[in-house]
Amino acid sequence: MGATTESGLPVFERRSGDTAFAAVCLILSLFLFSQMWSQTVWQPGRQFAGQPGFWPRLAVTGMVLCAGFNLYQSLMDSRKAERFTGVGEEVFLWARCLEFALWFMAYVFATPVIGYLAASIVFAGSLAFRVGYRSRAALGMALAVGMATVILFKALLQVKIPGGSVYEWFPDAMRNFFILYL
Repeated sequence: MGATTESGLPVFERRSGDTAFAAVCLILSLFLFSQMWSQTVWQPGRQFAGQPGFWPRLAVTGMVLCAGFNLYQSLMDSRKAERFTGVGEEVFLWARCLEFALWFMAYVFATPVIGYLAASIVFAGSLAFRVGYRSRAALGMALAVGMATVILFKALLQVKIPGGSVYEWFPDAMRNFFILYL
């Protein structure tokens, strides 16, 4: 467990990359703030807190203020020089999570082409392999989870997910079955 203050609260320690993270948060919240006026409406005759744009505007304004305060505190920290030594490594670690967003986007774009079943099985197996599972049992389990997900969402819950364009090559009865249930 980390260090605590006299009152028992954890000691707040800034780490490398903190200033970069605070700057990114401020930039993103300022971007949302700049878009807010065209994305939310203010309707005449409605109460102030009942306006459709009130809560989003309050939340985004709070984000801007908190991100700005966090960046200010990070810049004013007396130990900031020692925190800047590992910023590049820290930012690289943050950027690694974008890989999985790219995997998801590939899955989203592959699904209408090869179908929900094939995309789910291929990506479940591929991601399991990517994160380090190499045994047949683990990869088989990943493929089973991919298939179980399709059966759960498509067949049992009857979620409407468009069929893949590859289904057009199937005979009529098989195509209808795949579109409805897989």
